[in-house]
Amino acid sequence: MLLMRTWLERTLLCLIECGSLLALLGCGSAGPPAGPRIVMTVSPPSALLASGENLQFTATTNEPDGALVRWSVNGVAGGNSTAGTITPAGLYTAPAVQPSPNPVTVAATSIRDPAVKASALVSIASSVPQVGSLSPTVVGVGTANVILTVEGSNFAPSSVVQWDGSDRPTIFISATRLFASIPAEDTSVVGTVPVTVFNPPPGGGTSNSADFTVEGGWEDNFDGTALDEQRWRILNESGPGSVTGEHASFYRADHVVVSDGFLSLGLTQENGAVDDNPNGVISDGALIASRLTYGYGTYEWRMRLTSTATSPAGEGSCAADVLSGSVSAGFTFVNNSETEIDIEYSGYRPDLLYFANWNNLNPLIDPQPGQSTFTALLARAVLGRRQSWCDDFRTYKFVWEPTRITFFINDQWQAEHTTNLPRAAAYFMIVIRGTNQLDWGGTATIGTPRYLYVDWVRYTPPL
Repeated sequence: MLLMRTWLERTLLCLIECGSLLALLGCGSAGPPAGPRIVMTVSPPSALLASGENLQFTATTNEPDGALVRWSVNGVAGGNSTAGTITPAGLYTAPAVQPSPNPVTVAATSIRDPAVKASALVSIASSVPQVGSLSPTVVGVGTANVILTVEGSNFAPSSVVQWDGSDRPTIFISATRLFASIPAEDTSVVGTVPVTVFNPPPGGGTSNSADFTVEGGWEDNFDGTALDEQRWRILNESGPGSVTGEHASFYRADHVVVSDGFLSLGLTQENGAVDDNPNGVISDGALIASRLTYGYGTYEWRMRLTSTATSPAGEGSCAADVLSGSVSAGFTFVNNSETEIDIEYSGYRPDLLYFANWNNLNPLIDPQPGQSTFTALLARAVLGRRQSWCDDFRTYKFVWEPTRITFFINDQWQAEHTTNLPRAAAYFMIVIRGTNQLDWGGTATIGTPRYLYVDWVRYTPPL
């Protein structure tokens, strides 16, 4: 016990002496007393600026010889055009377009000690936007997935296109252009709709409005001496059915004629150079298409199908040996048969008329087997003693609904399709084109002009 107490006494005496010595020496490694902690502030601490406006910032510290700092905006030394720029002296310039996110952070960092910094928040107020123009300005009733381009000024990443006051999904392209997605529900009602752009606070507001028109039903009687190019496009380009070295198919604008209240589309086939073959077949047909797309509703054509008649009421042959090499149709079409509905006539079998609809589920590739529904009608089954469809005018009609497509001739029911039903709005079209093959359309008939005549066409939207 005595030995243990002696050991404890010696240990305590040592600790006491050592502590006194450390106190006298300033605790050894602690060094001289630390100086005052550097403190920095930035003024003003917050601000609201208009696009392009300048503001002087100041950094203040307790350093005896003043603040030596580097300025940054959103962590970028000197800033940039998106968030705004700042000079080495602290003069900030707001960006031309309201940034996203907003506000931005203006920061000063001590050069002596980069751990010391201070910042301010700057909100950039947007201007009131201005709408200059829309594209398109008109669509047919029921048109789906319209991408509306809005041109104007003072647009920002936060800008929103509004359809009759309601927000629509918007993509900011630049301070002068926006894209907006307009769904089919918005085009289901005929009329004129105001389109505006809204910039949210700070600043901002609602623009002036521009009118967008949803067009309803219409009829074209082909009066006058020329096609109504406000409604129709006349194609003047290559057509389908070309075969390398054998057949070249074209649509020709001069094969479209309006006269005496009728539309005439003509087809000629001649021998000529096709690639390296000096004796190929050149087919020159005609195609017109509506400038607008249309959705569900009733589509009608009063037509005399392809014959050799040189006038709407003239005599002409409907025989296969002179009609072979031709296809004519009244139809709707868009986007590689995403929607295609046909009333189609083939010169290879002039006793047959075809009703068809297609629904290409992947328009990036051609339609696949199983994506179409067909009905073929024999002339004698519908017309009695008449053996061809091309000897007179008849009214061909289909009614396109979400659950079915119903086909009529002279208002008499002929067929109903309930499979492969398309949904996308499509262009209203009329065509006559050449073929040179053994099956669909048939081989070319050289030197025999053929004509498709149309009295009137009509589109009626659903009630």
